[in-house]
Amino acid sequence: MNHISLKFSVKGMTCGACVSNIEKQVDYALKTQIITKYHHINNFVSVISLVTEECHITFDSNLSAQEVDEITSVFNETIEDAGFDCLFISKDIKTNSLRYNLLFKVGGMTCGACSSTITEQVTVLLNDLESQQLILKANDVPENKCHVSLVTEECKVICNLLNTDNVDIIKERVIECIENCGFDCAFLSFKADISDKNMNLIKSNDLIRTVEYELCTSSDDFDENNLKNFLESKDNIQKVVIESVSNETSKTSIVDFCQTYSLSVTYKITPDTNIRTIMNDITSNYDVDAFPQIGSSNDVQNQQLESLNRTKEINFWKHNFVVSGIIALSCMTMYMCIPMFILKAESPNVGPYKLINNRYFKISIVNLIGLTIASYLQFGPLGSHFWKAFKKSLRNYSGTMDTLVSISTLCAYTFSVYSILNVILYDGRSQILFDTSTMLFCFISFGKYLENKARARTSFVLSKIMTMSPITALLYNEKTQKSCEIQTSMIELNDILEIKPGSKIPCDGIVVDGVSEIDEQIITGESTPILKRQNDKLAHGSVNGHNRFLMRVEKAGNDTSLLKLLDILKNAQLSKAPMQELADRLAARFVPFVVLLSLLTFVFWSFYCKYKGAPSAFRKMSPVESNAGQDSSETYMAPQNYFFDIFKVAVSVVIVACPCALGLAAPTSVIVGTGLAAEHGILMKNGEILQNLQNIDCFVMDKTGTLTLGKLVVNSFDYYSNRQILKENLLSKDDVLNMVDLLESVSEHAVATCLVKYCKEAKSSSEKKNKFTLLEVENKVGQGVYGNIKDKDSGKVYSVVIGNKKILSQDCLKYLETQKINERVGSISFITINNQLVGEFILNDLLKADSKDVVYYLRYILNKEVYMCTGDNTECALDFADQLELPHDYVRSEMTPTSKYDFITELQNQDKKVAFVGDGINDSLALTQADLGVSIVNDGLDIVMGSSDVVIMNNKTLIQIIHCIEIANRTFTKIKSNFFWSLIYNTFMLPVAMGLLIPFNITLNPIIAGGAMALSSVSVVLNSLLIRNWEPKVIQGISTDQNMTIQNRGSFERLFVWAKNKTNVNVITSKYAHLNGSQERLYEMV
Repeated sequence: MNHISLKFSVKGMTCGACVSNIEKQVDYALKTQIITKYHHINNFVSVISLVTEECHITFDSNLSAQEVDEITSVFNETIEDAGFDCLFISKDIKTNSLRYNLLFKVGGMTCGACSSTITEQVTVLLNDLESQQLILKANDVPENKCHVSLVTEECKVICNLLNTDNVDIIKERVIECIENCGFDCAFLSFKADISDKNMNLIKSNDLIRTVEYELCTSSDDFDENNLKNFLESKDNIQKVVIESVSNETSKTSIVDFCQTYSLSVTYKITPDTNIRTIMNDITSNYDVDAFPQIGSSNDVQNQQLESLNRTKEINFWKHNFVVSGIIALSCMTMYMCIPMFILKAESPNVGPYKLINNRYFKISIVNLIGLTIASYLQFGPLGSHFWKAFKKSLRNYSGTMDTLVSISTLCAYTFSVYSILNVILYDGRSQILFDTSTMLFCFISFGKYLENKARARTSFVLSKIMTMSPITALLYNEKTQKSCEIQTSMIELNDILEIKPGSKIPCDGIVVDGVSEIDEQIITGESTPILKRQNDKLAHGSVNGHNRFLMRVEKAGNDTSLLKLLDILKNAQLSKAPMQELADRLAARFVPFVVLLSLLTFVFWSFYCKYKGAPSAFRKMSPVESNAGQDSSETYMAPQNYFFDIFKVAVSVVIVACPCALGLAAPTSVIVGTGLAAEHGILMKNGEILQNLQNIDCFVMDKTGTLTLGKLVVNSFDYYSNRQILKENLLSKDDVLNMVDLLESVSEHAVATCLVKYCKEAKSSSEKKNKFTLLEVENKVGQGVYGNIKDKDSGKVYSVVIGNKKILSQDCLKYLETQKINERVGSISFITINNQLVGEFILNDLLKADSKDVVYYLRYILNKEVYMCTGDNTECALDFADQLELPHDYVRSEMTPTSKYDFITELQNQDKKVAFVGDGINDSLALTQADLGVSIVNDGLDIVMGSSDVVIMNNKTLIQIIHCIEIANRTFTKIKSNFFWSLIYNTFMLPVAMGLLIPFNITLNPIIAGGAMALSSVSVVLNSLLIRNWEPKVIQGISTDQNMTIQNRGSFERLFVWAKNKTNVNVITSKYAHLNGSQERLYEMV
């Protein structure tokens, strides 16, 4: 699909009414002349600017160049018919593939082998879809890929689509593929992907919105075409799509006899056209119920919470543990306890207790009862759960944990049945393993119950975030000054909401009336409530304090900060660290390897016993009745009897192996670690970040907004009144300030905000009214802002530029040398009019309270290189470096976004791993190029910064960078320890189960093997939960008062601090700073 941009020059507009008239005529032409002829036009946006006298029209379509020209002519004629002079300027047609996420719920996964199987099969499917051109594959777009999360039980397919027409086909193919792999699959959601740092998505106008409704009706007279025509006739509604859907795919709980429709409405938001008015129009004119499909309804939220809390799984395994426990204890009592402790017999089938040994059809009552209850367990709800999974894995030539459980329990059960038949048919000796198979089910159920309980705790943060979104809100009517309760899914942009004391903020917005303290800990990690006044921003999910206030909605639905935060966390948990990918490959091959080991074990001991004789451990395991004439105390091993013992050894090999521990080693740690980071206001976008942080060699930090507060203040304004341009045109100081105010007011940069505030305050009262008009403006990154300004009185047009030294011509630079500019400290913004320097602003910023401590900690405690990059002049940059006690060699000044990019590339060419920390403004190139991009959010709300890997939510402090490193280190350490102990467990237990210790008369009973296997998975999850015990370090004052945090340091740091205190070498830091914390040189100095 192509993204088409049309640009027109429109003359004759005098006020907002002219703009409104053109917008209305363009929308009318779109509906009556264009959509009726060219049906596939999406994301239509028209923007008319009264200031620049231009009309910009953008839309997505697969139109040919000739059809685009025809549409251009239609719009041109429409504007001229409205009474304005219109001239077509340009058109731009770009091929645009949008990147989408399809999310599926997958049931039945038990270990890493399951997720690996799904990933492989879906990847094959994606390659097939590429060959069929249902999805796009090209060199200039990211690859189509699949992520499967064992912890959240979700599969995310990320693919490039030219249009959304093929989504249903792709969805059905993916579901079919996963179900063919032997797993349950259900479609969850479909939306644009905003997480890829290399993907630039088209952003539509915030006032254009598409909402999907689900319609339910039992009326036979309902006509969907009539409804479509009715809605299209409404003002501001641009596109309507309605289609019938089956009740099985409906998201709403409806009765079976209702007909269900999916309705998509694209409209321009106005007071008379919004999500509520559209729904009211539908329900009041048609016999139909409408349900907006926005955000999370109560039912959907409860389903998601139940999934995260693993309620269904916990109840399933708890019930089966109780049932299998009763059956297992019964078997143990009959086959072990009664014969050994009551009858004092060496075998459960020998003894004088006639009731138990009374035989009917040659079957003892004990064996009859054991066969009955073991059969129920083997083929009942619990056994069938493993058996179905086993059949599915065979169908896909893959192995999982369920495969090993099914093989081991089925072998024990089958051998016992064979033994009973042997007694019935050949009067042989009964050798029963019913107690083994039932105890295996008991241990595994108990282990699965504990594992799911622990895994539910790993999703604590996700569950907490979901519960922070209220279901209802109070819509405030400004006319009646009363509020009514509505569903949060019905909130529209620019709505006024009433927030009562103690209630949760239902969406993002700003305060319009009232004052209150807001707890934003769920978003920023800051536990102290923040005072919010008029025009202050509010975050979705924050909790109001003790006062009532009114807010205006700025972001609603899925665009709010809370839901974006939730998406980021889910994406992080769906992604896999490189170590996890290796573990999944091992797990996929682990099960066949274990089965092969079991067979080899059986074959080896069979040959050993046949040619070497049975080991004493086997004779100890299988005492038999003495033959007639022999002493009853003696036992012997008949040649055919060692089969029973060899079989138990082979079964133990299958039982003791545990691929689950390998599969859970990384995902459980990642979900706990990313959740813990989110609690402290740190968003990690994927699990790979945890591993990348371990390899970072140096940190490159932006200055403004990162090391400093970003609250620039104008210290002084130097006005060069003797300049010719000022004298000739009689431009006063207030005129220059008015020009700066007008030009900078269109920019959101921190410098622009500071200058606008200063200009408004510095102008004299007689000059408050601006006599200038802005004709044209252009922001040049790394330089400044350029514009043409017209004097309303004289009609003259001035070329005005505000920026750094790079905007100055040679004449300006020569004049600047006479002003001794190098002696001034601070950021300097120059003003030129018609290429003549007329003034300069001296701006200063303040360091954040902990910037110095964080830089010190990174350099001397973590031994990282730290660089400061800034666009300020060298004098200003070095002044801040001195405040940070940062050597001048680590300072880069007068840096543009491109030069920051080049500097990072230069460091990477030195084989260094680089992390860039910036506030996200003009830093996208550097954030993308760095091995790790860290963004610091400015307002706490815009949390989806596509170029960054880590998002810091609190812009008032830098300590979260240290917290991020510590949490990543702790999480990655747990991942490595999980892998280590999982491998150690399997490496040690498998040889023991195979009989390594049989020469020492030690064997591994299958029951003990089952218990060890069940507990191994639980131990991995519990070990991951220990990450939550992390507590943030306090480093305040570390750079000045070393004794303050000496107890938190290692031996090297303690020695360094002791040396400073004993020798009173206060210059040690600066003198040896160039060593960057080199331990060898500092030890030498001490």
